[in-house]
Amino acid sequence: MTKLKQANQWVSLATNVAVVAGLIVLIVEINQNTVALENQIDVAIYADAPIVMLAEHPDLAELHVRSESEAWDSFSPVEQERLSALWALSLDSAELQFRLRQRGSEQLTAENMVFPQRLLNRDSFRTFWREAEGSGVLDPEFVTFFNTYMMKFGN
Repeated sequence: MTKLKQANQWVSLATNVAVVAGLIVLIVEINQNTVALENQIDVAIYADAPIVMLAEHPDLAELHVRSESEAWDSFSPVEQERLSALWALSLDSAELQFRLRQRGSEQLTAENMVFPQRLLNRDSFRTFWREAEGSGVLDPEFVTFFNTYMMKFGN
């Protein structure tokens, strides 16, 4: 009877160890899913920020529409600053996506990045980008990636 009791104790111990290991794996999975979900939420919030800004400020929306056809130099310094603030939000979103995907397993490609592609063909945006690109503030790897993105989707 002692051998049977001892065998039961070993089986019980092995079962408990397996349960604890399973719980640890479950906790790790839940943590990874939570981080992935938080990253997606961050991207969605950043991606919507320019839209919200335009909706809340009709004068900025008008300026944004003008930027489709007017050159950067035609805007006053104040207007350039306002457009820069708006477009910086879009670039922040793109850079956030770039950084999040660098840290994770998903690879960021031009096809799966959330960015308003209509901006890429605006002379005013391209001038803004050249200034931002040369400022030294942006991650050089992101600059390379975004230049590739612009070549692929811009005219």
